[in-house]
Amino acid sequence: MNGRLTPTDYGGIFARHLKSSSILPRPDSPYYRLADEIMTMAVSYVNDGGSFQECGDPVNEHAAYAYGFGWLDLGIMSGLIATKSDPPFAPDLHTCEFEEDMPAEHFDKLFEKTNRYKRMFTGAIGSVKVAPDIESPLHKFAVDVGGIAEGYLKSGAEHLDAGRYMNALAHFSYGYGYLDGAVRAGCFIILDNRDLFTV
Repeated sequence: MNGRLTPTDYGGIFARHLKSSSILPRPDSPYYRLADEIMTMAVSYVNDGGSFQECGDPVNEHAAYAYGFGWLDLGIMSGLIATKSDPPFAPDLHTCEFEEDMPAEHFDKLFEKTNRYKRMFTGAIGSVKVAPDIESPLHKFAVDVGGIAEGYLKSGAEHLDAGRYMNALAHFSYGYGYLDGAVRAGCFIILDNRDLFTV
């Protein structure tokens, strides 16, 4: 992807992905309810992002879109949600960048929220363990999800250390949403700090 994304650009991509997504499991399956909960979370956050955009709050807009996109991508990756989007997942945050030109009046909020999300995301990763039995196909998936989440924590920290706060917030928010969705999907058991998760 060429050019730097604004929060509104990213939200538009998120909204288009949502419109092309649908629940895969049959309605009488418990997996349908799980997929529906994931979709509901994604819809909630795309709506929240839009509300923040309307009231001139680009920091919370940015975090909401990234967090919700993490939930949606987890649902797609797990096979619970189908998508007609091409590519099927959110823009790869390791290859695209966000515009860092934040108005001065929003910088304090950006600084606070980015550092808070880093702390929360760090705490969340340290509070779970893989749930499925090692012989289950879901075990490897959960391990992979954990690795992806840890990768976003690391890359977010690198952006933060370099003063790229918008990029750091995107990495922390997306990775946190991805991990939170995986907890809801049964990939992990919460050992501590349940307040860090949507359960």
